[in-house]
Amino acid sequence: MKVERLEVVSVSKDALMNYARKISDTKFFHAIMKVEYLGGGSFGRAIGMTHWTKEITVFKFLLVKDMLEKEVEALKLLCKRCPVAMPRVLTYAKANKDIPVDYYAMTFVEGKPAINCPKLYKSKRSREAFKEELITALHAIHEDVNDKYGDVSSPEYDDWFDYYRPFAEAVLEKARELNKEGKLSGKIVKTMEMAWSKFDVIFSEPVAQASLIHGDLHTANIMVDKEGRVTGFIDPWHTMYADREFDLLQFNNLNKGWGLADAYVKKYGGSKMVKQKLAFYGLWNEVYAVELGAPLIPFIMKPLIKNAKKLLGKL
Repeated sequence: MKVERLEVVSVSKDALMNYARKISDTKFFHAIMKVEYLGGGSFGRAIGMTHWTKEITVFKFLLVKDMLEKEVEALKLLCKRCPVAMPRVLTYAKANKDIPVDYYAMTFVEGKPAINCPKLYKSKRSREAFKEELITALHAIHEDVNDKYGDVSSPEYDDWFDYYRPFAEAVLEKARELNKEGKLSGKIVKTMEMAWSKFDVIFSEPVAQASLIHGDLHTANIMVDKEGRVTGFIDPWHTMYADREFDLLQFNNLNKGWGLADAYVKKYGGSKMVKQKLAFYGLWNEVYAVELGAPLIPFIMKPLIKNAKKLLGKL
């Protein structure tokens, strides 16, 4: 298994907004009131289209190849299983001469990211209610189980570690290469080496069930109303049938002090080494994103390294 940097297509915001208008004219036939850039990550950009009916359609343009079918499949499955709103795919298409990037159009999920909700910082009562709504909805997704682990369209692994161990080893090997090239710090790789030496201890407990996971659920992808009530989830990534604890790793990246992972484990149970597993998963996930081409974010990476050293170094 190899981890290779993704080739990202460069497209301007203005071009993407023009593509969205063109798609809307040919697919939806609605008069357009407003087109706006909603944002995006390393590999995709979102454009919001407000129609005369006040309905909003979101166009996600994928700036790398071979992501379209996986994202569409993941959203369709998650929409069926998730009790809170998730974007519903309306149409999608591969790049062509008219629209030279892959895209899909989806429904708009109301609200704003939980990370930007003042109520959740000021009110403990609101934060506790938010936690309960969040973990209940996430557990409903996890109750979709499978006999096999792996990609949602074709899970093929009998055991979680048949998939995850080779993946983790490939991420570490790529990190070593980047370190030799001066592109990844020795501190990160040294911490990974320490954690890797404890792999069999950290993951000594078998994963009993392959569960559907969102794959990238953190407080920037959880939508809430002004009171902090959950209105929906957005932007799944790496959606698969996996160890359900893998879906908790992002809760320790943003707003760790809210105790979201702890709340899930307290209500639904967890493995004996869940804290250590999340430290490993979190570090590997962030390095993997960097290897694919995402920027290294110090305020996320530094706490991951500190947490890994604290939890894994004494095993």
